[in-house]
Amino acid sequence: MNAAPQLVLIDTNCLVRAYFSPLRPILGRPVAGYELKTLNGLAAELKNLAKRPDLAWLSDQVIVNEVDAATVTLTKAQRQAIDQDALEIQKVGNAALYEDYRDRKLKVRRALTLADSKALAACLELNAALSTDEWPLRLVSEMYDYDNGDSVRLFSSVELIALLEHEGLINRETRIRTYAD
Repeated sequence: MNAAPQLVLIDTNCLVRAYFSPLRPILGRPVAGYELKTLNGLAAELKNLAKRPDLAWLSDQVIVNEVDAATVTLTKAQRQAIDQDALEIQKVGNAALYEDYRDRKLKVRRALTLADSKALAACLELNAALSTDEWPLRLVSEMYDYDNGDSVRLFSSVELIALLEHEGLINRETRIRTYAD
């Protein structure tokens, strides 16, 4: 009997990158032992991005329907736990990001959004992996472990697209073109 695929929550920026490929559907399908999904809040961010002229193509009904169908269904208890944990993650994460900004003398100070914090909280609650290219979210994610002590599993959009190629869902040329876009 095959094991259930591990859930991977894909954040907004990785969704945009993945949708540069012609592959449809991307979300909701098993890929190399993972099931690719997103959160309602991240789906809403994607729809807001589609209002921008340069990203209007994200309002394509095929993409909208796919994103809507591949949002994780959470119980009330899970939503409450995620909402509560996200506030603490945002507080702790932003303190760590401030230290990083100060210590490395960065020119731009970055902070976690509530949506970013909820994405990480959901990964911890659901024992899911996280696909993000946001370096502040990746940095903060490295501070957390699942209940079993394992580090949060992170994917970049490059790794996500490589999984799609590995599974034969896209070819090498499509992968290269997707990266270039």
